[in-house]
Amino acid sequence: MRTLGFYVPTVFNKGDIATHDAFARSLQQQTRDAEIKAERRLHRPKGLEDWRKLRAEVAISERRVAKLKARLAECEDVVKRIETQNRPVKRSKFSKPSISPSPRSFPDLTKFFVRARVVLIREAINVFGLRRRSTGEWEIAGNVLPPSDEFRQYPSSVINAALVHTVHLLSLLTSYLSIALPYIPTTSKPHLGRPVMKPNLPFVATTKYRDRNVLWMSSTAHKIDSSKALAKHHNFLTAFALLAHSVAYLAWSQGVEGIGVSPGIVDSDDDETPASSAILIPATNILQLIHELADSPQLGLKSHEPGTVQMRHLGFGLDVSRVVRSVLRSEERYSGHLSEGWDMVDSV
Repeated sequence: MRTLGFYVPTVFNKGDIATHDAFARSLQQQTRDAEIKAERRLHRPKGLEDWRKLRAEVAISERRVAKLKARLAECEDVVKRIETQNRPVKRSKFSKPSISPSPRSFPDLTKFFVRARVVLIREAINVFGLRRRSTGEWEIAGNVLPPSDEFRQYPSSVINAALVHTVHLLSLLTSYLSIALPYIPTTSKPHLGRPVMKPNLPFVATTKYRDRNVLWMSSTAHKIDSSKALAKHHNFLTAFALLAHSVAYLAWSQGVEGIGVSPGIVDSDDDETPASSAILIPATNILQLIHELADSPQLGLKSHEPGTVQMRHLGFGLDVSRVVRSVLRSEERYSGHLSEGWDMVDSV
């Protein structure tokens, strides 16, 4: 049998396959030549220029290391000096736990406290705009605070605004002077809500006026024919009297003299009623008392905390019951209706 040929000899010898093999052999030879050249260049000995560059780099590194060592030595010296300076201080703290100041420094410190209190008190009063009008009325923050028997002649919003500003100012004054009051106006939140007058227990050893006396004039206070409105107004006037007593105590503690209750308002047979000539400022004139307090020569000298002349108790000659009776009876005389159905007895 004759074998058949499956390719054309001319194509095999002169075609694409032969060309591909030639290219492959050429690339292999070029690769070997490149490897030989790279190997020679990598392992050949360095020249003079290369050694110079290497020595320069080493010298730069050595100088940098020397600078770092010098800087480190300086830091160590600073640390040692600080430790040496602090060591005697630490020892003195352990060996001398307390050093009593020189007695000569106490008068200077007392004068500093007094001056600071005077400046703070007067600045606070100026900020709140407490002043006396040309008509004789006293105002705070632009709101008039009339005598208690004239409250019904003014809108309740004006009276309440004046009292709220007064309570806020009073809290600042007592804080600056470090004075505790017999009866404290408190609110549910700081400076928010209707103030309630409460006794400052246990400093005030009394069972009187522990009821909820709200320092807030009702909008129905002008309805004199309503028993409910009269009851609310009676409670409000009691709270106002307690506030007046506390302000009177604050003014008395700072040297304001002549504070009292008019003898024509309280009982005529009251043995504690002073002569009318001895009363210069009614205890119910709250804003006037605060104004006189700021002008007192003894402002800032006494407090319930150390630093100045320390007051040991809340002793005050003006009875709170007399202040309450004066407020209620002045209203009774003015309106003629508050006493209907009410017996003037002290709360227990």
